[in-house]
Amino acid sequence: MHQNCQAFDAYVIDSLLPMLGRGYLPPVMEGYARYLEFTGRKYDEPARKPDDVHPPFAERLAAIADLPAIEAENNLPASSILNNGAELQVRLLRTLLPEEGPKDFTPVSWHEAGQLVIIPDWKRRCSRERLVLRDVTLGSLRSTVAAADKFDLFAAAFGLALYREGWQLDHEPGYLWLRRGDFKINPHDLVEEMRSREFTEDAWREMLTKFGLDAGTLLTG
Repeated sequence: MHQNCQAFDAYVIDSLLPMLGRGYLPPVMEGYARYLEFTGRKYDEPARKPDDVHPPFAERLAAIADLPAIEAENNLPASSILNNGAELQVRLLRTLLPEEGPKDFTPVSWHEAGQLVIIPDWKRRCSRERLVLRDVTLGSLRSTVAAADKFDLFAAAFGLALYREGWQLDHEPGYLWLRRGDFKINPHDLVEEMRSREFTEDAWREMLTKFGLDAGTLLTG
């Protein structure tokens, strides 16, 4: 249970909040299940604090391990006792957002959410900081990233450049890829890799050739 709480918090921050902040509501628990599946993250039980009033979860499980199993009389989910579950969910989700955040949400699938939120967010970010991206090309991206501190900006600009070149966004809770044919790129991970000394200029040039990308393509389009 404690591990699940940690995982759910990470899912809300990484995947759900960006969607809610733009006024879109994808399936919450479906997204959480996918997040656990795709990330494969493992969470340790938090260390016990001096002011904890309950025993650790493992001890509680051990205490009931020998109790006889009882067949449930009703296997319906606990949510079935609520008459207005959807409304309560929206009210609860609003508490995760600032006061000026959206008051209502448009239901969308997780597949739609990437197009509705990720790409527009990248465009807004790059438009705000267009001067920083000026004259930066795919060819100069590695050397620029190595000497700059706006890591997330360059990841967004790189992703947007791939999108303009016809790469397709494939986004679900827990992963983000841009795909073309048999190739797939996570712009955030690749830009982070560029900051390593082991990622050489020659390696980047070879990668551009393999992906069929023009080194002269401007990040600003």
